[in-house]
Amino acid sequence: MTEAGTSPLPGHRWLTGLTLALLAAGLLLLPPLGFGLVTALVCLAAGWEWARLCGYGGKLAGLFLGLLAASIGFLALAFMAAPLAQHWLLTVAVLFWLLMALGLPFFPAGLAPAWNSSMVQALMGWLAVLACWAAVTGLRVADQGQWLLLWLLLSTVAFDSLAYLVGRRWGTVKLAARISPNKSWQGVAAGSLGVLAVAWMAFEIGLGSGPQVILMAVLLGWAALVGDLWQSAVKRLAGVKDSGRLFPGHGGLLDRLDSLLAAAPVMAWVWLGSLA
Repeated sequence: MTEAGTSPLPGHRWLTGLTLALLAAGLLLLPPLGFGLVTALVCLAAGWEWARLCGYGGKLAGLFLGLLAASIGFLALAFMAAPLAQHWLLTVAVLFWLLMALGLPFFPAGLAPAWNSSMVQALMGWLAVLACWAAVTGLRVADQGQWLLLWLLLSTVAFDSLAYLVGRRWGTVKLAARISPNKSWQGVAAGSLGVLAVAWMAFEIGLGSGPQVILMAVLLGWAALVGDLWQSAVKRLAGVKDSGRLFPGHGGLLDRLDSLLAAAPVMAWVWLGSLA
């Protein structure tokens, strides 16, 4: 999520956003195999950005990318041979995000000493990207998988967009000034309402009962916030504003995926685990 209050909304920001929305819609229409391959490429691109945030360049960045690619390939085979492997990976990812949620309020004292290690940063990014890929591919092959993914994507977009817009205009009570000075509680409230609105639509099309979609909305809103703050903290340690310059007005790929990195494993862990 782009920080509120950093700059006016240029026209190319909206054009880029529309283009990304159309690409995401097209991605959901792909068959499971095509979806898995394309999302793997997206994750590798995100991994490259993460390697740069860790300070890796040249051979080290290539080594990290190769490890991530090999891990994705291994997981694809493991999931076919032992479906429970996916659940265990998602469980580790959910525990990781819970740990981040507990540590972020104490940033930088609580987490920065460990995070200053490029090896620790690389391990965190490897787990986050790998688990996100496992989550979205697992949801894609689930019953009503395309609708579940649309629910997930709309929830993260609603949270990010409304948190940014409302926070930029009316944000006065700061959320985490040591991590991201421009994020506000007003933005979080607006983003959470957006996630609830998407959950209502999910309920209307029969994706779950009332209690189920409300619980999922709460978890998705929480995860989107943690993922957003986590990447903001990492970028602050790296001394950069954006993870890259891939998208005009939006920053890098990781800047678009920060909320999804946490929300996807949480949704998949709850949804797929409840059906196991």
